[in-house]
Amino acid sequence: KQIIPKIGHIPLDELKNNDFQAFYSHLITEGRLINVDSFGAGVSNSHIRHIHSHCSAALKKAIEEGLIFKNPADGCRLPPKVHGKITILTHDEIYRLLVQAKYDGMFEMLFLDVTTRLSRGELVALKWSDLNHRRHELKISRQYTRVNGELIISKPKTPSAIRTIKLTKITMSVLKKYQTEATSEWIFPSPLDAMRPID
Repeated sequence: KQIIPKIGHIPLDELKNNDFQAFYSHLITEGRLINVDSFGAGVSNSHIRHIHSHCSAALKKAIEEGLIFKNPADGCRLPPKVHGKITILTHDEIYRLLVQAKYDGMFEMLFLDVTTRLSRGELVALKWSDLNHRRHELKISRQYTRVNGELIISKPKTPSAIRTIKLTKITMSVLKKYQTEATSEWIFPSPLDAMRPID
């Protein structure tokens, strides 16, 4: 959707480094295809670097097949990697967050997140069958991810991500009380469709 419309018309043996630089400059200023009102016209640095890796890999394949002799994407100036700043909440901020979550109907989800540090995808993919009441354990064996705009349930990316974690007594108490009102196999079902996890 982004690569082919901008540089797909250029014959393979005519692609130049300048074509990629112009393409990446376009992406920085006006490359976003959706949610422009929310996020602006340009795409993120990481998205440009991702696109570059796709282009570079395709051109390396072309070299292997003898279609070209040099990778025109080599040596491109790419935007720097930007590492997101992690903000650690204070005890007071966590307390205020949970108080607000109580009003918003999200208390149990945020409480479990605060006490386990699960990723968002792991958290929403939990089923009641993953909870072991006797051992105070929670099995993590799936995640909820967005692929091509569709939300799907999948296994974690690495085998080490499949694990069983111990829960504190207070966390178990919160979940047990919450389970008495459960009407879905999902611990945190969608308010619109109890057959699916919350998005």
